Amino acid sequence: MERIASFQVDHKKLNRGIYISRLDEINGNYITTFDVRMKLPNREPVINIAELHTIEHLGATFLRNHPTRKDEIIYFGPMGCRTGLYLILKGKLESKEVVDVVDYITDHWKKFDNHLDTSGTEIIGRIIRIGSIISQLVDENLANYKLSIGEFDVLAALLREPNQTLTPKQIQDLVLISSGGLTNRINKLEKKGLVQRILNPEDRRSWLINLLPKGETLIKKAVPSHLNIETTAIKNLSFQEYQQLRDLLIILSKELEKNK
Repeated sequence: MERIASFQVDHKKLNRGIYISRLDEINGNYITTFDVRMKLPNREPVINIAELHTIEHLGATFLRNHPTRKDEIIYFGPMGCRTGLYLILKGKLESKEVVDVVDYITDHWKKFDNHLDTSGTEIIGRIIRIGSIISQLVDENLANYKLSIGEFDVLAALLREPNQTLTPKQIQDLVLISSGGLTNRINKLEKKGLVQRILNPEDRRSWLINLLPKGETLIKKAVPSHLNIETTAIKNLSFQEYQQLRDLLIILSKELEKNK
């Protein structure tokens, strides 16, 4: 009977790290399986199922949106022994080629001062990185419509209204921007002929912002491709994974809103 190579490793000597578990060749194409070991086998308590599941979801989301590796990802999931996860990628690779940039940063912080708590960076750092990737894709897409993301947000907020009209304060609350920043956006949109300021009939001292036909036509063209970017980013999540990730982000968002 052929022995499984990974079972021959002395787990009492296995430390945390990223190791090549196996390298397979299929019709001339290589697949590399990495052992992402997070706990010392037989020497530390294993990772709780809930935490391991969360790491799997967040990790899979990050990896499948990675700017250079997303098309190489085959699988990311937990080990049965719950001391780490497996990462399977296309190609003949080495461990040093897949060290995550966030882990790189947190590792260097620990070397600088091992008393620093970098647990937040491991989550927030990835959220920020995902946000950066999505922002780049959004900017590239909106450039096709000669819009910035700020201008898109204002037009989209107006489009969703039945009469396509809002007060500046209402827009400000919807797009989370300062009054000065909003004024600048409205000025630019007005110059493009996409919106107009009209006197508020209920308060002649204030203005309403109204979406013009040209603006309505443009935003209706831009919305589908914009939403497609976001949908594509999560397309590899199962419905259960989607719900769990959404719920976790809602919890985190509420905590941050409460404490700001």
